[in-house]
Amino acid sequence: MTAQTKKYRPPHTSERAIYPMNCCQLVAILGARAMETNGEVFIRANGPQYNHKNRVSLVKWLRRKAAQHRGVAAADAPGFNRDDTLFAYSKVFPSGRAIPVNVTPAEAWDLLEHGWYLSISGNTNDVPAASPLDDYVNDVAHQIGILPFPKDKDNVWVVEPMRPQTKGLVKVKWDDIRAFSNEFGRDRLVIKVKAGWDTAAARVRRSNQAKINTLTAARDNLRDERDKLRAKVTSQDIEIAALSVQLQECRDDAPDTEAVITSIEEGFADLIAKTREDYS
Repeated sequence: MTAQTKKYRPPHTSERAIYPMNCCQLVAILGARAMETNGEVFIRANGPQYNHKNRVSLVKWLRRKAAQHRGVAAADAPGFNRDDTLFAYSKVFPSGRAIPVNVTPAEAWDLLEHGWYLSISGNTNDVPAASPLDDYVNDVAHQIGILPFPKDKDNVWVVEPMRPQTKGLVKVKWDDIRAFSNEFGRDRLVIKVKAGWDTAAARVRRSNQAKINTLTAARDNLRDERDKLRAKVTSQDIEIAALSVQLQECRDDAPDTEAVITSIEEGFADLIAKTREDYS
């Protein structure tokens, strides 16, 4: 059964299970796919859930596609950038929708509140020592995923790929994420994915809506054609009425043909009578 979008949290997939450990972008984006499907991506057709090994296989599949985009062997890449990740996502999850954006921290927070999962680039070198965000990763360029619908700015759930499998997701402060993501300047490098957008039910709704839109457009076109025909018929009716008036006027102005014929016949009769008198 699909989880409720606002309550769903994806299971943790650890980058530590993948050698070499060069795919934090892809672990983070797998978290996005989990949120996009409310976990359906991890449910087999016959019902059983994916375990950690199965989820690692999905990350490796994403890595192969990202490496294909980069033009290197999967194990040889020092890492993968946003374009590599978006390419891999589109190939592995063709019905998904991952969108690149550059946003300020304020804009990123607004996206989270409106149900967007964010995969965000950064570095832990500026993260406070007390933060659990850097417990398992060195001060290097890194990628994390931020779950949508945060309770408040002191309780933000994060997919941190380098955490061990047994440690799971981590809850951190928003200020820690701001510090992490300032590595590349004011506008943070982000991939956003809408939570719950690509569940089976959502796809059915979109398909039905597309059919409704098609039927609505066809109905509107028929109405337009009907209105045009009505206008044409009205125009023709007006023209016919005008011609009828003109015809009646012609009839009203026409001479009395019966009277003319009678007058001619009377004239012939008088002429015949006079001729007979002259030659009688």
